[in-house]
Amino acid sequence: MKVRTAFIIMGALGLAACGAAPDAQLDVSPEEMTRVFEAEVAAAVETQNAAAANLAQVAEMTLAAALAEIAAAGGQHAPPVDEPPATETLPPDIPTSTPEPSATNTQVPTATFPADDPAAVLGDSDFHDAFNNANNWSEYDLAGSKAEVKDGKFVFTKKTIQFGAHWTVSWPKIEDYYLQVSVETPAACSGFDRYGLIFRAPSPSEGLLFQVSCNGQYRIAKWDGSEMTFPADWTPSAAINAGPNQVNRIGVMAQGSTIKVYVNGTELASVIDTDYVGEYRFGLLVGAADSEPFAVKFDDLRYWILP
Repeated sequence: MKVRTAFIIMGALGLAACGAAPDAQLDVSPEEMTRVFEAEVAAAVETQNAAAANLAQVAEMTLAAALAEIAAAGGQHAPPVDEPPATETLPPDIPTSTPEPSATNTQVPTATFPADDPAAVLGDSDFHDAFNNANNWSEYDLAGSKAEVKDGKFVFTKKTIQFGAHWTVSWPKIEDYYLQVSVETPAACSGFDRYGLIFRAPSPSEGLLFQVSCNGQYRIAKWDGSEMTFPADWTPSAAINAGPNQVNRIGVMAQGSTIKVYVNGTELASVIDTDYVGEYRFGLLVGAADSEPFAVKFDDLRYWILP
C-alpha cells in the first residue's frame, strides 16, 4: 500500500507541475495550494484503501470457485470428497461375514490374461502413470484420509471408518476409454473395506464409482452430488483376490452409455448410464468399514482411448 500511495502522490505532483505555464500568476497562496493538495492526496489514498478492501472481500468470497477453476485447468487438484455417510449402512441382504476364499481368491494374479482382457487386446496404452512422482495427483494429509506418492505407489489411506469412502481425481478429461490400475491390499483388510475408481466425473463431487471390497465383492454406484444409487449392488466374484496382502487389477470400460467393469481382466458387469456421457475426469477411491486405518497402494495406472 505504501508503494501505491507513493505513485498517487507522484502523479498528483506531476499534474500540479504541468497544470500551469512557467510564467502563470497564482490566484491562491502557497499555503492554500498545499492544503488543497494534501486534501486531494488524502482523498485519493482513502479511495485506494477502499478499493483494496473491496478486492480483498471479493477474493475471499470467490476463493473456493478460484480453486475449483485451478483444479479443472490441471496441475492442482480438488481435495478429497466424502462418500455420503448413508452408504455406510449396508442393505440388509448384504452378508457381513467374509466368504470362504477359494484357490483363485488367495493367489496373486500372474501375467496370464483372459482372452478378452482389454489390456491384452488394446495394444499400447495412451496414458501411463507409474507413480514415480505426484505430477498427476494431489498429495494431502487430512483428519479422515491421506494421499501420498511413495516408493513408486500411490498410497491412499482412510484413517477412520467415518463417512465410508474418500476419493480424489486427476486432471485428464477423457470420454470413451478403458481405464485400469493395480491395487495392493494391506495386512488389515476385511469385510467391506474397499477401494476402486471414480470415473465419468464432471466434478470432484459427482460421478460413477467402481468399488471392490476385501470380502471379494464389487459394486457400481452413482453419486449425483445429493443421492447415491447403485446400478449394480454388492455382488461376489471369484475373479477378485479377496483378503489382505492381495493384488487386483481393476478396470472400467466406458463407451457411450455402456459401462463395463473388470477385475484381473475378467468382465464382472455391464450397465447403461445416460446421465454421465461425455468428456469427464477420473480418480482413485478408498473406503473403510472395518479397519482403521485402511491403506491401499495403487500402481501402474493406464488408459486406452477407444475409437
